[in-house]
Amino acid sequence: MLLGAAGMLAPTAKADVTLATEGDFAASVSADLVTTYVWRGQQLGGFSLQPGVSVSWRGLALSAWGSTSIEDKWNREVDFTLSYTVGGFTVGATDYWFSRTADGIDARYFSYGAHNAYNSHVWEGHLGYDFGPMAIDWYTNIGGQDGVDHKGHRAYSSFAEVTVPFSGLGIDWELKGGATPYCTTFYNANSFAVTEVALKASKTVTVSDRIAFPAWVQLVANPRSSGMYFVAGVSF
Repeated sequence: MLLGAAGMLAPTAKADVTLATEGDFAASVSADLVTTYVWRGQQLGGFSLQPGVSVSWRGLALSAWGSTSIEDKWNREVDFTLSYTVGGFTVGATDYWFSRTADGIDARYFSYGAHNAYNSHVWEGHLGYDFGPMAIDWYTNIGGQDGVDHKGHRAYSSFAEVTVPFSGLGIDWELKGGATPYCTTFYNANSFAVTEVALKASKTVTVSDRIAFPAWVQLVANPRSSGMYFVAGVSF
């Protein structure tokens, strides 16, 4: 990936804890610990803490999400997402921000200019539909520090993802596949490329009558880079 990090729509299972509800309003928080931060088939961090918070009104939601690895070589990340869901259909936009630019310069959050050396923001649009047995999502970078195509032009980097959840043996499973449809340095792809094939197993671990937390393991393969990852995480 061009910036070496990304992730409001990251591949971690979140156990949102609802803090308050009032009428059609709701607020929730989440926090995950992951052994490796892998996003769309790319490693973007080592052992990481990933907090999140969201507020929603009917189908409209505003959320913030972040990731910080214990190793300084990885980017810190802060993302904001605005989305609207009706039925199974979701439309949204995410502002990704990373602590370093693609050139390795320490980024400044309030630097937004397209040619600003301290700008590391990436803006992404999202369309998706959850059919129940299967969900299909499409993501496209619409601004900020996007990748380029083979001609050096802005690629409007895109990613298509299919997710199939199912249950068995007392475990919640999730099979996921994702690909970028054309050349872009953002996903390190020279043409159409499958960058994510993943299988995740999740289960709630009960410690006592009052303490329980979700835990999961995930095997992720990236056929484009020949990468393989085995990740574990807990939510609280």
